Amino acid sequence: LINVVVEGGLLTGDKLVGTFTWHNQMGAFILYLLPLAAAFFIQSKGRMRRILAASNILLVISLLLTYSRGSWLSAVAMLILAGIVIGWSRVGRGNILKVGLGIVSIVVLLSLFIPAVGERAQELVAEFSTNQRSISGDLRLASYRSAWEMLQDYPWTGVGPGAYGAANYAYQTEPWLYARDTHNHYLQIAAETGWIGLVSFISVFAVGLLMLRDFWKDHFDVHNKTHQIILALVLGIVGSVAHNLVDFDWNWVNLSVLFWIIGGVVLGTISRMVSNNYQHISIRKPLSILAIASVLFSGWLFIFDREVKVGREYLRETNVEEARGHTLLATRLMPVSHRASADLGYIHRRDGNYEQ
Repeated sequence: LINVVVEGGLLTGDKLVGTFTWHNQMGAFILYLLPLAAAFFIQSKGRMRRILAASNILLVISLLLTYSRGSWLSAVAMLILAGIVIGWSRVGRGNILKVGLGIVSIVVLLSLFIPAVGERAQELVAEFSTNQRSISGDLRLASYRSAWEMLQDYPWTGVGPGAYGAANYAYQTEPWLYARDTHNHYLQIAAETGWIGLVSFISVFAVGLLMLRDFWKDHFDVHNKTHQIILALVLGIVGSVAHNLVDFDWNWVNLSVLFWIIGGVVLGTISRMVSNNYQHISIRKPLSILAIASVLFSGWLFIFDREVKVGREYLRETNVEEARGHTLLATRLMPVSHRASADLGYIHRRDGNYEQ
């Protein structure tokens, strides 16, 4: 934020990227910080309350200056959920109104003094119009369409983990609308791993939602400070889940690790409050099975990766027969891998076996 101000980009619409390489990911990071800062503000008093009020204002300004429209919409979703969960309780009514009015005031003032903020908001509205949509909007729609067509063509296995970008060349309809990622993490999982992968991924969230439901129904107390922090962490998770509908935050290691760590902290904390039967039967056994499966799958991937690398090394040495043996084994270990299939295609081409 200091760099944006010092370099004179505050009034010209330069996007705040922070320590990230892209403004959308900076916005996604701030989504984790906002609800926590708001929760600490609600709990604080005196001088610390004023410091945290300034921190909240700074975070809201930073989020706006990322110009990340997906992050803006995700923040709105977080606010709506916070209002629904907290309701009009004594602890919630005054503070929710203060936070809401404060955010609206900051948005209005920035829109007046920084025209780029208002222009970006108008672009957000225009994305829902066919005639006024930006290149970014057209690119996202084209990526969604490609992912859906891949899922239709390969419904069970998808095109292969990490293969969306390579496969998209065959599905893009306009030469200038190409993306390596779908800008929707759930569609990317569906396109690359099929219905099996998508259902498996969503089932992880289902377990967490069941635990949260039991916690909210039987234990949640809006006046409890620990519960307020849990709610703030959950709101950060909700913001990330929402943002991944229009972006691919979980493809970035730093944001992905942050998401799963926060999710683990939340589930680990509330698991102490739900019933023992739920904790031991519904959580520990599946996690043990998942851990064993992960070890086995990691070994399988290690062998596959080794065969691909050895095959390519033999290709560099023009030892085609040895390369063919290792590459064939790699394709048998993982038939949906585009890496092994591409290498085998290269070997067939060297042999003049164009039909294969």
